[in-house]
Amino acid sequence: MVRLTVLVCALCPLLAVNGVDPGCSVDGKTFQVGEQYDIPGRCNFNVCEGDNKWTRGSCGGIAAPPRWEHIPEDPTKPYPQCCGRVVPPHGIVPDLLDELYFSDILDISYDSGVKADLGNELTPTQVKNQPEVNYTAEPGEWYLLAMVDPDAPSRTEPKFRSFKHWMVGNIQGSDVSSGEVLA
Repeated sequence: MVRLTVLVCALCPLLAVNGVDPGCSVDGKTFQVGEQYDIPGRCNFNVCEGDNKWTRGSCGGIAAPPRWEHIPEDPTKPYPQCCGRVVPPHGIVPDLLDELYFSDILDISYDSGVKADLGNELTPTQVKNQPEVNYTAEPGEWYLLAMVDPDAPSRTEPKFRSFKHWMVGNIQGSDVSSGEVLA
């Protein structure tokens, strides 16, 4: 059975009374200007502009670093939770976060010459000093940077999981040095 959802109302212009916009109607429901309607079984959104006109949108493209797993769209969920996403390898996200919507990768390097690279193991001697952290940021936005060990002391026995090593708050844009060291 194919269900066709039509976002059109031929009578809506006739329903405007005293200059009041009736909004939009679909599937027997009426929506006010600015309200969002998620089409069942589809991963996109429609926002009522009024006079039964809709702004439509969908999930953007997903880019992922090597070795990351792609989770496809889930049209049973509302927008934007239905959008596909990527997760890092080694079970990092399920251990620390419910979900992660990928935006960018941090570039983390230490004065010992090593770089953190999505799951590589680094020794305490290699990472004893504060790292240099680079990332893409929105100008004028504020950020918090938290460095945690998701599986300390080891992946097989993570009894100190989520150990906090370093935390910097009130970072303006990508200038970590402008932030306040909290831990």
